[in-house]
Amino acid sequence: MSAHQQWEGKMLSGVWKKSVNVEIEKLGAEGWELVAVLPGKEDRRELYFKRPKLEEAEAAGEAQPGDKKPT
Repeated sequence: MSAHQQWEGKMLSGVWKKSVNVEIEKLGAEGWELVAVLPGKEDRRELYFKRPKLEEAEAAGEAQPGDKKPT
């Protein structure tokens, strides 16, 4: 029986509407997946991201989800 995937989350608040794509691309390169965008005050947004939680050994080596492991 396999273990359930564990996730970590990140929320960015106060992101200007014009900067949303920049933040999505920047965090996407780090393995984060956008899961929700909510309206904020004025012309700002709240962005919610998730990515698979790293194992302790991987986190110590700064591995990112999707990185290839040496064979």
